[in-house]
Amino acid sequence: MNHFFALELSDEARRAVAAVAGEWRRRLRPRAAWYNPADYHITLKFLGDVPEMRQPELVAAALPVAARDTLLEIRLRGIGVFPNARRPNVLWVGVQDNDTLKELAAQLDGALADLGFRRETRAYVPHVTLARIRAAHPLGPEDWPDTGERTFPNFAADHFVLMQTLPPGARQKGSPVRYNTVHTFPFGNPHS
Repeated sequence: MNHFFALELSDEARRAVAAVAGEWRRRLRPRAAWYNPADYHITLKFLGDVPEMRQPELVAAALPVAARDTLLEIRLRGIGVFPNARRPNVLWVGVQDNDTLKELAAQLDGALADLGFRRETRAYVPHVTLARIRAAHPLGPEDWPDTGERTFPNFAADHFVLMQTLPPGARQKGSPVRYNTVHTFPFGNPHS
């Protein structure tokens, strides 16, 4: 199953993001697979398919990274699509530029490279995925949101998590991927 490290959203931010997703769901229905608000997160490092027996290694590699950090102030801002408005595949809420968050992602990337995981070569673009757009949609490029306009409640992240995807049998047919938390890493605690 796929594994990744992520920041979880605060309840207030999650509700605000879910409200925006509801607005877009009405526009795109049924041409997108919508993520469950309980699964909204900001990915720090995607690992891909990793055997569960390697989870203790992943935890051990991430503990020193979590021990170095303190609270992270997160500001969600803007709505957009990847890769672009002409060929939208992913609808997302962005994260305002945050050097501390980028550094956390880079530290995890380095710690996991020591275990043989491929280093990320693309620039880190933190975001919350709302939906995967799976079919031609009725909107033109001018109808897609302009990043930067919409703001959301700020929140302080005090931990990150290791997550894994649930197997297809654990979710409804045709529904988006669901996740399970494997381990929680409180910031500033070397023994979590």
